[in-house]
Amino acid sequence: MESNTGSTLLALSIAGLLTLGSARVVRAESGCSNESLRGSYAIQGSGTVMSGPFAGPAAFVGILRFDGAGNLEGNFIQRVNTATGPTTLRVPIGGNYSVNADCTGEDIVINQLNTALFNTQELILIDRGKEFLFVVTTAGGPPIVSGAGRKLSRRESDRDQ
Repeated sequence: MESNTGSTLLALSIAGLLTLGSARVVRAESGCSNESLRGSYAIQGSGTVMSGPFAGPAAFVGILRFDGAGNLEGNFIQRVNTATGPTTLRVPIGGNYSVNADCTGEDIVINQLNTALFNTQELILIDRGKEFLFVVTTAGGPPIVSGAGRKLSRRESDRDQ
């Protein structure tokens, strides 16, 4: 009888742990659109460029301006590795974006000095666009980079214009 009770308790404990440890459905925010990204955002990212002339660690900061209609522009200051060592690049950026109702989205940022250089990114908007997270998802692209953006206040944004 004692061994039966022990087995029952063990089975109930395992069932309880499996229930507590099971995956939960997490729903994203709703009610976002392209209009949710409107204005100037401070952006930063870092990661690793896996191959090519800039292989190695990389980081950037910049200002991106989103127009609320799917277009973006701005400037990045990038720190990348080269054959002669780390260097700093100033890169004008253009591109477009699309935001889904669940506050996820994607964008493409294009180097305006060489339009053959671009990255696609997946976005998650926080607080309906006051901030966002991103990860680079360029197909066949060498960078593994992620980062975040934060909307600048009107005063900060006015200084950038």
